[in-house]
Amino acid sequence: MKRQSLPDVATVREFRGRLDIYWQSTAVYAVALVMYSLLKGVIEAGRVSLAIYDPIVMLLFGFVLISAVALCIRRYMRPVIVITSDCLIVRNHLREKRLPYSEITRIAFGRGGRSRLARYRIIKIKMSNRRRAIRIRPSLFENDRELMTAVTDLKRRLGKSPIA
Repeated sequence: MKRQSLPDVATVREFRGRLDIYWQSTAVYAVALVMYSLLKGVIEAGRVSLAIYDPIVMLLFGFVLISAVALCIRRYMRPVIVITSDCLIVRNHLREKRLPYSEITRIAFGRGGRSRLARYRIIKIKMSNRRRAIRIRPSLFENDRELMTAVTDLKRRLGKSPIA
């Protein structure tokens, strides 16, 4: 029985999906919903009546609901990128894609627009056995700068085509 060699612990890097934007947007929309409904409501005889059927309240409630659902889905899927010594692994709760370095034909970085902080906005990895490139958005992962440097080092190590 052939035993697979495991990569060194030092060469394995793991990047987990970021959730902060989802819970922050849910919180902001919820606070805006409560504040608007309190301001729109009426205080009379020691009781507070809230404006529930106001169109803006319903719109804000829709935003809260959509962002809460997006947070739950993202939390359930748990996206992770693992960079090992022999392959790049992109996985979530449902599946795992192993991208061996031997099958990578090109690594390209999409330029960021106006922001100086986001130098690159997207990573495109072209595989020899796939028609379309695999796209990774580093800003959706924790330690996005470290992810960019790890992929840049990987590209340099593999000697793939220049930045596109």
